[in-house]
Amino acid sequence: MDAILPPRKFEIDGKFWIERVSTVPSTRLDLLALQEKFENCLKLNGAKPFGVCPIRRRIYDQLFAYGIRKALLAERQQSGAVVELEDEKKKNEELTKKVRELERQLAQEKDLKENEMKLLEQGLRDENERLREANKTLKTQLQAIIQMEQQLQQEEAKLNEDA
Repeated sequence: MDAILPPRKFEIDGKFWIERVSTVPSTRLDLLALQEKFENCLKLNGAKPFGVCPIRRRIYDQLFAYGIRKALLAERQQSGAVVELEDEKKKNEELTKKVRELERQLAQEKDLKENEMKLLEQGLRDENERLREANKTLKTQLQAIIQMEQQLQQEEAKLNEDA
């Protein structure tokens, strides 16, 4: 059995442990004990109760690998389906990460465009204000020229009457 599924080696509190795959199928009590062990492991390792958490992901991966080992012993056809399911899960996780990265990039691009639009809008407002001031100045100058022309016409008309 060790040739098919090599034993898992780990260290706890300075002691080295080797966990071998059991040839005995799991019972309901085994599953309940595993669930309790799993929940305790999540708490002890400080995993977040929900959301994306690398600690939770690592523990789930270990549990899933354990389930695959158990299924492999129980029935080879089911274990192949479980392995395919795990591969699909990993692909799904990768795609989810890519989608989140794209969402973040799109949000940044949107912010940049909004900032560019605000700057452009402010520039246009400043240009509009400058043109209004120039228009006001030109109107004042035009008014002064019109008054000077009227005065010149009145003076010319007086000169023509006097002559």
